[in-house]
Order: sequence, then structure tokens, then C-alpha cells
Amino acid sequence: MKLSVQPVRSSKDWGIFFELRREIYRGDAGVVFPLKSIERSMLDTSVHPFYEHASRQAFLCYRGKRPVGRIVAIKDDLHNEYYQDRIGFFGYFESIDDLDVAQALTDTAGNWLRDQDCDRVRGPVNPSMKSDFGVLVEGFGITPSVMMSYSRPYYDQLVKGCGFEKVMDFYAYLMDQQSEEVLRGLAMQKSELNKSTQKIFDRYPELELRDCKKTGIEKALREINDLGNLVRQEGWGFVPLTESELVYMIKQVRRVIRPDMILTIYWADQLVGYCVSIPDVNTALHRTWGKSDWVRIPQFLYQLRRVERSRVIALGVDPEFRRRGVAPLLSIEMRRRGLADPRLVKWEFSWIAEENIKSIRVTQRTVPCYRYKTYRLYEKSL
Repeated sequence: MKLSVQPVRSSKDWGIFFELRREIYRGDAGVVFPLKSIERSMLDTSVHPFYEHASRQAFLCYRGKRPVGRIVAIKDDLHNEYYQDRIGFFGYFESIDDLDVAQALTDTAGNWLRDQDCDRVRGPVNPSMKSDFGVLVEGFGITPSVMMSYSRPYYDQLVKGCGFEKVMDFYAYLMDQQSEEVLRGLAMQKSELNKSTQKIFDRYPELELRDCKKTGIEKALREINDLGNLVRQEGWGFVPLTESELVYMIKQVRRVIRPDMILTIYWADQLVGYCVSIPDVNTALHRTWGKSDWVRIPQFLYQLRRVERSRVIALGVDPEFRRRGVAPLLSIEMRRRGLADPRLVKWEFSWIAEENIKSIRVTQRTVPCYRYKTYRLYEKSL
């Protein structure tokens, strides 16, 4: 049957758009479907602050009357202003295992972006690198952590078959405190971690590790964002959060974040390092059933008490203080607190760009972890 790609306009179209992902991933043990209210808000231009500086157009691909794929073309004016380029993005890409469907979708998105004066297209991003992004190419069948993507094994070949080339890989590392290796040295690690922390404080007495409870979550996250804009500007694909995006992010995160999982280090009242972890709510969502949020939310709230995995979403050090033990201290203290909390036995460190060799080395040197997932972004000229 002939393929047709149509723009998403009506509420009926949007219903098909969101339901399609559930059809494509039916029976996949690793997939996690977000609450529908959250899923829809990420693409709602009247709700999500990302669209204060970005525009988008969603499309559905049909074979006859059957929906077989979807995509969203995204233009982020803030990204292009920051990098002085004309790049466009595609996201929310889903397709059956059919190159013709993927080609029709990416061509349509590319044409829309070309009309918006873009000269390249990169993706997938949902809707930007401030949220989940990339095609999973390693680590299938494992539930994705909160704000991390998940895709079918054939997507890498589909995207490359449409003329895209890899532009960057991103890694996720896992520390499993129930693994034989970690359990074997648990008692020794607790003692050594305490000694390592004291050595750093003895060498740099100006350093002070502060408890987030003293300052409040919102104030701590704002200070972290200010320093993060300095730290992350060296990172690939970085675009600073706007004030509206920061407020929105804090509102979302504070629902699940714990004050004791926000670590901050000061040098004479100057924030010089931070490490932020959040309970992996995806593991709770994965245990719920039903299509309606009204059915899933009570289950979700109950399952939150059983979350065993945490995701380290941010770790940064002021460039001027990177040789003063701040990064190892953050990793060691996070590790020490993890050992003290019997509820959290798995910790994911994500994401780390493949070019960020320093972060990879620091992570593996201070934490017994291993790489277990790889995500890929692609790009092609328009």
C-alpha cells in the first residue's frame, strides 16, 4: 500500500500519535511508558517553556489507513543563536521496521526544517538534549532511567539507512551494589571512603560539604544551575536553561528528589562543586499497569517506596577548582551515602559524551561501575 505522511493537527491525530508508540513497543520488556499527562506536556506549546524559543511540527505516516510511524521536526532558535548555526532537529521518532517508512518521515521533517531556513538536521531529541534523546544502541531490554530514552534495536540501521551519520555517542554507567565484586569489598570500601574523604578535607580545609536541607531544594538547584552553565558550556551540545525552563524543571524534579541526594561543596562560601541524584521513578512506572493516569498514579505512588535505582543527573566542578580534590570528593561522598542507604542498590551515571574522557576516568576511578548503555545522535545535511 502507498505511504502518506500527514501533519498532526487535531486531537484525534494526537491520540494516534501517542498511541502509536505503545503499539510499536508492545511486548518489549524494557520499555517504560510515561504518564500521559507528562507525555503530552512535553509537546504542548502552551505548557512547556521550551517552546518559548522553539517551534515544532509533528507528522504521522500511514500505510493506507494504518499508522506506521511518527516524527516531530523541531527548530530551536536559542540553540542556533548560541552556536550561530542553522541546525534543525527531529525527535519523537518511532517507526515499524521498514526503511521506506523511516525515509518518508525523515524526508518530511527535513523539508519542514528546510522551509524554516535550516541547513542540517540532528536527532533524535525529545524535544532537546535537556530531556531524553538519542537512539539506544547498547543495553536493550533494560528499563531506561528517568529522563533517558529507549528505542527498538533496529532503529540504528533505520536512521543510518536514511542517510544520517553518527555525530556523537553518549554513555550510561551502572554501579550495582548487589554485584559480587562490590559486595566482596563492602566493609573495606566504607572504611576507605571515610579515610579518602578526610584526606581531601585535611589537604584543603577551606572545602565545606553542605547539606541541602540548610538552604532548601530550590535555592540549591538555582545555585547549581548557575555554576552548571559555566561547567557545561564546555560540553557537546550544551544550551543554557532559560529562567522559565529552570522554574519548570525545579517544579518537576522537586516532586521526587530527596534533599540528601543533592551534594554541594563550597570554598569560602563559593559553590565549587555539585552532584545531583534522583530516585529512578521509571522503575516505579514500569511496575504499573493500565492506560489511564487515574489508574496508574496510585500504583506509581505505592511503587515509589520500592525504587532501588538512582540516577546521577548532574555532577560538575568549577574549572578553577578541578585540581583541589572536589570531583573525587563528590564521587566518594555520593558513594558513601549510597552505601548507607539500603533502599538504593543501583546507581546510574548518565549521560557522559564519548569525547569527555576526563569525566569517564574520574567516574571509573572513584566508583566501581561499568558502561552498560550507549545512546547515539545522528546528523545529515539538508
